[in-house]
Amino acid sequence: MIITELQINDAAERQLHLIASRQIPFAVAASLTAVAKIAQTEVRDHINETFTIRRKSGGFASSIAVKPATKQSLTAEVYTMTRFAALQQIGGLRQPRGSNLAIPSYQNLSEVKVRRSVRSIADAFEMKFQDGQKALVRRKGKGLQFLYFLRKQADVPKRFKMIEIVIETTKHEFEQNFIQRMDNL
Repeated sequence: MIITELQINDAAERQLHLIASRQIPFAVAASLTAVAKIAQTEVRDHINETFTIRRKSGGFASSIAVKPATKQSLTAEVYTMTRFAALQQIGGLRQPRGSNLAIPSYQNLSEVKVRRSVRSIADAFEMKFQDGQKALVRRKGKGLQFLYFLRKQADVPKRFKMIEIVIETTKHEFEQNFIQRMDNL
């Protein structure tokens, strides 16, 4: 039987304690924040691939934010404050605040520079089809320009995968990022 005794002098013990108490939490916080920023970029890319973005700048993709981790709070958050994101994440029925939902019939806002109310759209009127459907239209030349289709409710499919993307990014990136930060200590 071999017995080994290991003693650490006071200076080395203090140095190890310093690393354990100060540097490791910092490395964890820095790694969490870095991974959250990577996830933020991937979620923004997912938004641009999945959704029809009508604004050229700002909007939904820029609303994805990161709350960084600190040494005291070893939690980083990737979040959005947009109201419609939750329904896009889980899917379900969208109900109107008023009488109808106005579903745009165009791709770009520049095609129809209008506000939401019927009164603010020049020459716009509500049109009812034979099957009971309604639309907001205006005359354009000899024809009609469909601005919005009016619905009592709309089925919103699950197509926003923010939670899944953040979880997968964390699984793939955290360990490597943390090891890299620990090597730099």
